[in-house]
Amino acid sequence: MSDTSATDEDAGSLAGEPIINGLAALDTAVISDAMERFGAVDPRIRPLWSGARLAGRALTVWTHSGDNLLVRQALELLAPGDVLVVNGQGDESRALIGDVIARQAQARGGVGAVLDGAARDVERLESFGFAVFARAVTPAGPYHHGPEAAALPRGHRRRRGG
Repeated sequence: MSDTSATDEDAGSLAGEPIINGLAALDTAVISDAMERFGAVDPRIRPLWSGARLAGRALTVWTHSGDNLLVRQALELLAPGDVLVVNGQGDESRALIGDVIARQAQARGGVGAVLDGAARDVERLESFGFAVFARAVTPAGPYHHGPEAAALPRGHRRRRGG
């Protein structure tokens, strides 16, 4: 009998390339319908430019309003094909991501970001093809104070910083 228990290594393969590529080919509405309308993103979180698309494994970050300390730290954990998904508490007053963080994420193979918060540098993000979906756009930069927590999909570990 084979061992069917999932390991930390296996957890990353649950959303393997064939699944991600298949989902990437579909419209978001079709995926939402197939999921019985469960788990769709808040409708106030929108693409920062027309035609922005992304699909990948989620690397999740949970942070205080307007604070991107852990977003910066999470860049070290990004793997090729990952999407940075940030719960920024819906704060629209401070950008959690701009062109600097997006370029660093892209250099590590990140394909985009989904923010329950704000972003900035929209034209630059579009110019190098880093898809960002966010609640708002603001020129104001973030705080870097913490504390925060990250929940990683691989093994579902939770890391606390501060």
